[in-house]
Amino acid sequence: NLVQTLRSQYLSLIVKKIALRNARFSLKVAESSLALDEERLRGGSLSPGDIIPSRLAVEESRLLVDRSEEDYVFVRNFIVRLAGLDALADADIPDEIPQAKLKMDAGLASTMLSKFEHGGVEDTNQALTYYFTIKQSELNYKQAKYRLYPKVGLGAAVSQANSTSASGDVVVQTGVFSQSVGITAGWTLFDGFATRGAKMSALANRRVAERQLANYIDQSVDQARSQERQMSFAYRAMDLANVRRELIVGAVERAEDDLKRGFGAQGVVDTVTLSLNNYTLIANSSRAEFLTRAADFISLVGSDPILEKLPARFNAPVSRKK
Repeated sequence: NLVQTLRSQYLSLIVKKIALRNARFSLKVAESSLALDEERLRGGSLSPGDIIPSRLAVEESRLLVDRSEEDYVFVRNFIVRLAGLDALADADIPDEIPQAKLKMDAGLASTMLSKFEHGGVEDTNQALTYYFTIKQSELNYKQAKYRLYPKVGLGAAVSQANSTSASGDVVVQTGVFSQSVGITAGWTLFDGFATRGAKMSALANRRVAERQLANYIDQSVDQARSQERQMSFAYRAMDLANVRRELIVGAVERAEDDLKRGFGAQGVVDTVTLSLNNYTLIANSSRAEFLTRAADFISLVGSDPILEKLPARFNAPVSRKK
């Protein structure tokens, strides 16, 4: 639906912003490396053939930047149109998905799943649609069943008519008030096979709706169980990605410290920073996946908090009448 699409696209936009930032940094490193190789070429310590890989690396990095910019702008414009916004500034898009707020309450997820399995799925809009289709088919069957029975009708009518006529200096106004009561009776003795066909059609529609409802309940419960497990897997994968990123953060800090103390080189710092950027992208991608899985799960089991923000006319409670 619209909410799920906006959520997934917005998370994707954050990831693409990180990818664009990484591509620009990679281009900067490649250009710095090429500048050093160009200087060595002019000094005669590097042959013309040996500089080709550095030049290709710069062109490939520029291509990656152009592609990343196009992807980022496309998704941003898509969200602007889909959400009905005037614009979406880069400053309004987070640089990363905050990790501190991403927690998973396994007990809560298990409770939500259990509630969905034991009756919650039957109160979803789709299940209620099938349920009321069954009820409508039952009424259609009753209507067809009694179509050949004798029928008696009673009617009453009250009316008043006014008329005015003028002739010379005389004006005549007449009012007529009438009442009527009528009784009608009818009995259709033969209608071919129409009644039998209508009854069979109503019963067939009921059986189809009952099967659709049963299949929907079974499939939805299986889907909810799978999504709950997939959400758990995504959370574990996110934790692993965050640990790997933290390890690289320590390596970058050590490389920068060595450079400040005169024991390291800028190339080493750039190399570990490239690794950090890559693991940052992976970590944020795993966070986006976890959030998407969690949003899909709570939306399926009917616990999506966005429903509380919708106007009552869009979210009117519907229940079965016993």
